Amino acid sequence: MSAGNTVRLDMSLRSDRMIKVAGRVLGEKGQPAPGVYVILGSRDLDVMFSAMHNVATTDAQGRFTIQGVVPGTYVLQAMQHAAGVELSAVQPMEVGNQPPSDVTLKLERGISISGRVLTVEDSAAQTIDLSSLHVWLSSVHGDKSGFGAAEVKKDGSFKMADLRRNKYSVHLTGLPQGWYLKSASVGSTDALERGVNLNSGAAATLELGLSSKAAQLSGTVLMENKPVAGARIQVTPEPANPFRRDLHRPVVTDQHGSFVLENMVPGRYKIEATLVPDTDLEENAGTATAVPPAILDKVELSENEKKTVSLKLEKPQ
Repeated sequence: MSAGNTVRLDMSLRSDRMIKVAGRVLGEKGQPAPGVYVILGSRDLDVMFSAMHNVATTDAQGRFTIQGVVPGTYVLQAMQHAAGVELSAVQPMEVGNQPPSDVTLKLERGISISGRVLTVEDSAAQTIDLSSLHVWLSSVHGDKSGFGAAEVKKDGSFKMADLRRNKYSVHLTGLPQGWYLKSASVGSTDALERGVNLNSGAAATLELGLSSKAAQLSGTVLMENKPVAGARIQVTPEPANPFRRDLHRPVVTDQHGSFVLENMVPGRYKIEATLVPDTDLEENAGTATAVPPAILDKVELSENEKKTVSLKLEKPQ
């Protein structure tokens, strides 16, 4: 966009009825909990608007009221920090056109989880520095407070404390080239298929298995047989898996219309290429947004495989 240009922005206001959400917060022993911070955060908002939420503080009887809530999907959270101990409660909820029933949240202490990172191929065990890795847990319900992180020690052990009762997805960062997270389990439960469930309140042990046989996906984006620089590529798993954030891989093509994704988890994916409008170029303005995405379904990657794909965007006539 050139300096001095005028941009028209149309915005519409929602006319939904404003709803009141009310309830109470109880302490660990069931007593009213005064002075507790309560947050009702929307799960429908984009990340850039994640700070938009409704807040309240409980009164002497542990009661709270949040006014002006728009119908939608929310996560209700209560938090208290006293004497070095953090207590919390989390509850997903739907707010319809009628006020929800009186909500009760009971504060509880955080949960600890310990674990170990191992290599599934014995021959590769000495080629990776486990202390360069970090383990992350993220709530699958979308509440930003459902989160945990830990550094991995040289012997592969790690520990997280003060986690809230929740269901989490797990992923690793710091993996060197060619490595991927192959397995994760809590007891007999496959955490990559069913998540890490800490709703029982009991301490858990998480075991992660690494493989040095990651796949690689590369490709090009073309339009009228010419490379497209700056195209957005989004790689997503098929079928969808809410417990594996590492299966979602965004990338942008370089000046040659090419992209490379290393450390790919073997499996089946869908690949979508989208043309990003360049408002600085007159020839693209007004036409780039009309270009439909190019999609490849069911791209299969095996261990150690290096696959190259081509996506062709169709320019509107």
